[in-house]
Amino acid sequence: METLYLIFLLLLAVGASRVLANVVPLPLPILQIIMGSALALPPFGMGVELRPEIFMLLFIPPLLFYDGWKIPKREFTEHGAEMT
Repeated sequence: METLYLIFLLLLAVGASRVLANVVPLPLPILQIIMGSALALPPFGMGVELRPEIFMLLFIPPLLFYDGWKIPKREFTEHGAEMT
């Protein structure tokens, strides 16, 4: 249950950083690094170990899907034979 709570808290932080990026003139990755660092400070008690299999299951598939979704389709079809 603690892992689920951690995931929801991190998703909330990512959403808040996106909203904050529209207000503050800083790039989104910088704001996300700042928010992640703030969550890692001792008052929040975020000292939770994330097992590698949980990381692979929750974070890697969405990242791979996003990269596949954003691939340039024209270049992929033109150079697809070169990749095989």
